[in-house]
Amino acid sequence: MEFATKKLPFVLIPSALFAVATLAFRGTFGASALTARFFPALAVCCGVGVLLAALMQLCPRVSLAKMAFILVLFFGCLFTFVFPPNAVPDEPVHFAATYQNVDAALGDDITNPETIPLRLADLRIYYRYHYPFPDARSYESFYEGLTGPRPTGGLLSSYEGDRFAGVPYPYVYYPQTLGFLIARGFSLSPEWLVLLGRLFNLLCFAAAVWAAIRIAPFGGGVFALVALYPLCLQQAPSLSYDTVTIALGFLALAQYLRLTRLEGPARPVELILFLATVFLLGPPKVVFLPFFLLVFLLPRTCFVTKHQEIVFKIAVVLVFFAALALVGWNYLHRGDGGVPVITYGDGPFYTFADITETPRFFAAMCWHTIKQFWEFYLNSMIGAELGHLEVSVNKVIIEAFLALSILAGFRTDTEKSLSRKERILFALLFLIAAFGTLLIMFVSWTPVGSGVILGIQGRYFLPVWPSVLLAVTGWKLPLRRHLTDKRLVLAATVLLVPVLYTAFTHIATRGL
Repeated sequence: MEFATKKLPFVLIPSALFAVATLAFRGTFGASALTARFFPALAVCCGVGVLLAALMQLCPRVSLAKMAFILVLFFGCLFTFVFPPNAVPDEPVHFAATYQNVDAALGDDITNPETIPLRLADLRIYYRYHYPFPDARSYESFYEGLTGPRPTGGLLSSYEGDRFAGVPYPYVYYPQTLGFLIARGFSLSPEWLVLLGRLFNLLCFAAAVWAAIRIAPFGGGVFALVALYPLCLQQAPSLSYDTVTIALGFLALAQYLRLTRLEGPARPVELILFLATVFLLGPPKVVFLPFFLLVFLLPRTCFVTKHQEIVFKIAVVLVFFAALALVGWNYLHRGDGGVPVITYGDGPFYTFADITETPRFFAAMCWHTIKQFWEFYLNSMIGAELGHLEVSVNKVIIEAFLALSILAGFRTDTEKSLSRKERILFALLFLIAAFGTLLIMFVSWTPVGSGVILGIQGRYFLPVWPSVLLAVTGWKLPLRRHLTDKRLVLAATVLLVPVLYTAFTHIATRGL
């Protein structure tokens, strides 16, 4: 009787909502031969995912961390197939960058600044898939490549492919590289090369989400909900290094929360690991260097003695300037030797001199950009426009994701929250990162004459977004006793169903 009255609704209601979403898209089942072939399979997989989430929500032995890990992997795999190769922004660039790591691991010559050696078969990733707007033929090509014969003979010979950009920080491509190396070792097709690279990237992200939730003494629901944003699940199973930066951002915040809530001093290895996490996060995306504030401003209670605190903070300053020097050197030498540099158009672009000479002009540009695009940044960060900002997701779904993640930040009477100083610190962390994004895109992507700063996308804010949610929420909310983190995660999985249907339908029916 208790199961029927208290637990059964958490299976029946999500299942009913899944059925409603599926019926709403019933007209697309037979929109083309492709949708008639694959849409039923997608619907079954989505239904299994929702049922899996509902059952895990009911099982007390399944922790929030395990639930998030499994669901990120499950729905991330669905996003992998819904978004074929080159459907994620800049994926050809990330493919070439990952391949450069593979060549370095295999001892191939990568000294040519304009090309990289790759198998002749792998060239079709560049040219067979319709970048930047994949269509039904992309699905067919992906399916044929995965199920067809392995490349043999001349297709395995080395060929000089285009090097789209340099790779100043190779470690951000290590998960993808491992997948590529396995595919190369078994002489698999280029489609398997991409698939394994994507899956290892996804596995890395899911493991980081699991670790962040396990490490953090509170706020696990925030990490889980943000990890299930449609945009996160688009980026995580792709070749983009955004996956690593988002994962490191989650881990850095979780480590800070844990260290500041310890009953006694932290172990030296914990402090060093925290500093290493922040150091790895900073250089690939310079706007996240402010995460060093979290390390530097650790409270006195984290240290055994005053001397240890002073030594550690000196080390933090030295590591910060080392990271800053590394960023500066790579920025100044990014085009050396003819290595391509990705920019917006042909320029000329604004420079730092435009900021120092006319600061009021730069301030006005920032104000107009925020006023005009803040809603776009917020919605696109969650996933309102997927792919190359051309797969539009219903705004109600995006607002529902936002509401769920905000609710996850509130707490019950027994849970902890940030102090007032920590709220200010977390908010400041986001504001500095946002300002840094405006600054960098002003001097690298905004052509002279533009009235707003160009090139900024919502995905740039994902690593630091949990800090905002934790800073502005955290107050007691009695309703949270019923809306547990696991129930909020269950609701998020239901919302992912129409997102997947929308994306698949959009791509599969293009060009008909």
